[in-house]
Amino acid sequence: MDESRQSATTEISFMHKDEKQKKPEKKKNRRQIIIMICVIAVTLSVGWIGGSVLPMKGTMQLRQILHSFFGSSSGDKIDTVLDIMENDWYFAGDIDDIDQRLTDQALTGITTNDEDPHTAYFSKEESDSFTDSINRSYTGIGVEVDTSSDTFVITRVIPNSPAEEAGMMAGDILRAVDGRRIEGMAFSAVRKLIVGKEGTSVTVTAERDGREVDFTMKRKEVSDTVKAEMADDDTVYLQLYQFGQDTASDTKSELESLIGDKDSVSMILDLRNNGGGYLESVQALASLFIDKGDTVLKEEFADGTSSTTKAAGGKLTNIHNIVILVNDETASAAEVMTLALKQNRDDVTIVGNTTYGKGTVQQTVTFKDGTALHYTVARWLPKNGKWVNGKGITPDEEVDLPDALTSSAAEMKEDQTCQYDDVADPVKSAQKYLAYLGYDVDRRDGYFSKATETALKQYETDHSLSSDGILSYDDYSSLYSSVLHDWTMSKTHDTQYNRAMEILNQ
Repeated sequence: MDESRQSATTEISFMHKDEKQKKPEKKKNRRQIIIMICVIAVTLSVGWIGGSVLPMKGTMQLRQILHSFFGSSSGDKIDTVLDIMENDWYFAGDIDDIDQRLTDQALTGITTNDEDPHTAYFSKEESDSFTDSINRSYTGIGVEVDTSSDTFVITRVIPNSPAEEAGMMAGDILRAVDGRRIEGMAFSAVRKLIVGKEGTSVTVTAERDGREVDFTMKRKEVSDTVKAEMADDDTVYLQLYQFGQDTASDTKSELESLIGDKDSVSMILDLRNNGGGYLESVQALASLFIDKGDTVLKEEFADGTSSTTKAAGGKLTNIHNIVILVNDETASAAEVMTLALKQNRDDVTIVGNTTYGKGTVQQTVTFKDGTALHYTVARWLPKNGKWVNGKGITPDEEVDLPDALTSSAAEMKEDQTCQYDDVADPVKSAQKYLAYLGYDVDRRDGYFSKATETALKQYETDHSLSSDGILSYDDYSSLYSSVLHDWTMSKTHDTQYNRAMEILNQ
């Protein structure tokens, strides 16, 4: 039995004969104890009031002495620690809302565990950001940025966004916002400069081909979870970035508009880098491609109960032959979607790399102050009952992308240079980028060979850079930018997409 329960338990016992004889003496001792308790209670009250309302040095010391002398029951541990941190902690005065800070930290600790990385407590800001990330909606300019290094390169410009209308492109390097240079800033700080109230203006300075260009835009609500287009006359390319609230309805509208009255079309469903989303969205989307009543997924809960989610109807009957593109960032709801189509149709081929393997379902409880608890409520299983958690989905055809796209970019410092006969990680990355872009390099191991020097000189000449064959920070950033621009604007190097087209045209 723990101490907190013992303190609330009444103990009953019989009194021994010898103890009766000592009763008068005990009464005297009891009076002294009561007096001492009263003195301590008064002292404690003064110390408490002084420490909480007017935290003077003397009262703080008194509080510390009392805490040390009497200790604290383990049942009151949390309250005691909060009290000490709010009133006696030296740095408490430096924090505007110490109570909220400590509450957030405590709840974060409670929900953080090794068994389940997907359960978490969100502050109000984190909760808002989480919801926006699923719905891919926010008020800003409409760009996606690579945040893996200190150089913020735009990886994608969202269609119909202020950025697209202003002429920004994938591969542009962010250099300043409203005249404020952003080198060395954390991306969270950069993001705060870019997002803002709808209708307000922002000027973003970006580097393109070694020159800086200013783009002035008015912020607006940007939402982007689906992209659909015709790959050729008989093939639809559907890319789902997330399973948000409006993804299913947007997808249906896009497909019906593209397909029209065509009797039969094939489809490439691109779920690469799709991290999941809402269960209702998955059900609605799967219903567009499988028969009513087909199993989308089964959920098993902690109490042993289970439920099965089935397709609701509304299947698009003129889509035949589907290739689903996946990679190691295809997770959760995207994996549900993949297996729902694969296990309910006989014309589905999965191409790419083994998926992430997230086989659990989360629920979010939002509190009145905007904070939220995002916690695991169940595990999900596909139609065949095999749990993918930690294993992922193995594609029917394993196809890798060029290593320039899948390997991490080595860090290069602004004052760093590399030249012939050097061996360095930035050289290794630069060699991959040069090869991707079609320049002739003889190796990709980080040794700066003569062939690497010649290829770099040609690239520098083609992009109006200093043509000295020495790899500088500007050269390196430009190479990385060029790769991202090519990847976004062209399917030439998308080996997974190209294999999908081959399968559908067989």
